[in-house]
Amino acid sequence: MNTYVISDNKFFLLGIANQENYAEGSEGSVIPVFSKNVSSTFKPCERGAVVVLFISSSDERHRITSIRALHECRVLMLVKSTGKQEYYSHSGRQFPWIVPHDIGLADLRQHIVKARLTPFYRRYFTCTEVLLFRYLTQGISIQNMANLNLSCKYLYTLKRKIILKNNIDGHDAAAIMICRDIIAMSNITLSAERAA
Repeated sequence: MNTYVISDNKFFLLGIANQENYAEGSEGSVIPVFSKNVSSTFKPCERGAVVVLFISSSDERHRITSIRALHECRVLMLVKSTGKQEYYSHSGRQFPWIVPHDIGLADLRQHIVKARLTPFYRRYFTCTEVLLFRYLTQGISIQNMANLNLSCKYLYTLKRKIILKNNIDGHDAAAIMICRDIIAMSNITLSAERAA
């Protein structure tokens, strides 16, 4: 199984390309891809391929995470806003995985190997969760969203729950953008379907 490393940082890609036996202990090769070269027609060779995303621009990251082919991949997102390192040692979690951006190459290699061995499960979100983060990233406040027959307390609790569930530090704009990208790569279900 190949590993695709997509980044807007050419130095990071060069470092990955120069590592011999980068995905040691597993089949396949590491394919570095500059993010500007990724279009909506990007398609990994096989379903469940490992894709490492290290993109600093939130707009570029959202463009990449919205590509349909990535919805069928084991995605590891390297981001600046992350929680405790120990959390990432657990395999069996749903994809995408959030990994600290300052991780060492040896640790990143371990995460790639774990991702290859982990069964592929996607996260599921309700329509309310999707709309909450869509509106937040468009600049609509929670107070204004409360006019849609949802209480402010419920919306704040829902936002906090999703951010903590994804082990993202803080409740700032960067955390909201990361959650938006996670939701873009996941299956979306209606509340009634989820309850059934």
